[in-house]
Amino acid sequence: MTGYAGGKGKPQSHSAPYERPVQVAAELDTRIEACGLDGLMLEFVYSAESEDKQFLEQHIANAMRLDINTIEGRIDTALRYVCGKSPRWVDCPGVGDCSQCQGCPNLRDKEGNIKCKKKPRRARSYSEFKSHKRLV
Repeated sequence: MTGYAGGKGKPQSHSAPYERPVQVAAELDTRIEACGLDGLMLEFVYSAESEDKQFLEQHIANAMRLDINTIEGRIDTALRYVCGKSPRWVDCPGVGDCSQCQGCPNLRDKEGNIKCKKKPRRARSYSEFKSHKRLV
């Protein structure tokens, strides 16, 4: 309601204005943490005040005794995982095969037969994401 007769106005939200940004920040933190050392390098390069990204990557490569292309690739993979440019959800192998199904009360009937036909989805881990990237 806008307070004006006949005006459509802005729809009322049922959450605080800061709630969505806080949720996004928490999700990003969780994804960066899941990347381990690659996530730490990503956070260092993109949050540093230095304007020269390549200098920071070279510094990391020297400290870790790795090639700069390896460092760039690891940071890029972590960035794509964190940003969601590739699928992070996968179907479980089959109904009843994954740990998510095991605790489901609707999975089996009284005779022990699988009655649930819904194929559950689970989050793709960072290591699965990296191996999926190599296959594509």
